[in-house]
Parts: sequence; structure tokens; C-alpha cells
Amino acid sequence: MTIGNDVETLARTLWGEARGEGYEGMLAVAGVIGNRRLDKRWPNTVAGVCRQKWRFSCWNEADPNRAKLVAVGLENRQFCDTLQAAMAVMVGDVRDMTGGANHYLNPAALPKLPSWYRAEAVTVTIGRHRFLKL
Repeated sequence: MTIGNDVETLARTLWGEARGEGYEGMLAVAGVIGNRRLDKRWPNTVAGVCRQKWRFSCWNEADPNRAKLVAVGLENRQFCDTLQAAMAVMVGDVRDMTGGANHYLNPAALPKLPSWYRAEAVTVTIGRHRFLKL
């Protein structure tokens, strides 16, 4: 596989961002990506949203996940599950479970909450991620 198409880019993004969150957690992150794609503030393609600079940390050049993200393939069972989730999202078999969220974070993984965080904007918590509509 090569990086480039929406399904593969979505799968790699979900693997890089939410592989420890289970299938539901990955679908929720996919919901954020889909919501951004429909919002004029972000690119209008899934790949464009996922690879937009500084938006999904797994794609940042200095992120330790980046090399893993690029190298993972079909021999990795977890990536196969992620690819399945991405395909389900892309063909419309999955509804957005985030309440229209366009941001998410894992507060436990951060030294402090980012300046854009607004508690009143939280739409749902799934696993360790809080989803926000900003």
C-alpha cells in the first residue's frame, strides 16, 4: 500500500491517533475528520484534513508515531481493523457518534489543556478522548 488515497490516509490517521481506543474510539476520531471535511475551515478531502500541517500529531515529522504510521501494513492485525473502520466510514456505513465534534484530545496525555479547550464545547467522551464542537 502507498500513502495517498482517502481510505488509506484515514486508516493510517486512525491507527496513529486512536489505535489504543478500540473500534468505537477509532470511529469517533473518523467522525471528527468527516466533520472537518464538511466545514469550510478545513480542506474538503479526507486526506487533506488528515495531512493538514499540525492538525493530527501522528503526521508531524517529529512525532515518534510518524515512522510507525508510514511503515505499518497489512501484516499488522490492528492496522487491518483500522483499515476496515476507515472503509466503513468512507462508504457511509457509520454515523457520526461525536455530536458534530471537530476537535478531540486525551487530557491525561497532556501536561495542561490547550488554549482552545472549552469544557462547554465537549459533546461526548469516548474512551480516553474528549470530543468537542468548536
